[in-house]
Amino acid sequence: MGQDKKTKKFERYQIIGIYEMVGGALGLFITGSLFKTLVIDAQDRYLSMIWLFFIAFIFYIVSLNAGYLLFRKNRRGVMLSIITQALQVPNLAIFGISYYFVSGLSFGVSLSFIETAKFDFNYYLGSTWNLGFGSTDGEFLIGINLVALMLLTHLIKINKQKTL
Repeated sequence: MGQDKKTKKFERYQIIGIYEMVGGALGLFITGSLFKTLVIDAQDRYLSMIWLFFIAFIFYIVSLNAGYLLFRKNRRGVMLSIITQALQVPNLAIFGISYYFVSGLSFGVSLSFIETAKFDFNYYLGSTWNLGFGSTDGEFLIGINLVALMLLTHLIKINKQKTL
């Protein structure tokens, strides 16, 4: 019976690992495609665009690596996955700064104030990101990715265990 419990834990790690590898690989592919299209056309903002894409590439590389380590049942994968999931929880657009990362799946709730207060649900399947500085549209949005929050909570519990 003790062996069955260990097998189930290992399968959970593998599922989360596969999820993070697929999300990271998809994010790298999408970001690479966007890089080729957007950065080349952004002549006046070339350097700032490169930095934003560099941050996105790093995020998806970490996600891919975390997934691989989890799949291989490596303890370092748990901590990297905690970081990756924590970075996916917030969705913000405040005072001209926007932040949003998804590597895999997002189901979120948000509260926005543009003209009036609006409570919203949103979902996204795949990988996407939004980093922005200096937007002047006056948007004020605060949201959370419930999928990332759920995985983060699960990974923190797993991290407290002595063994995987």
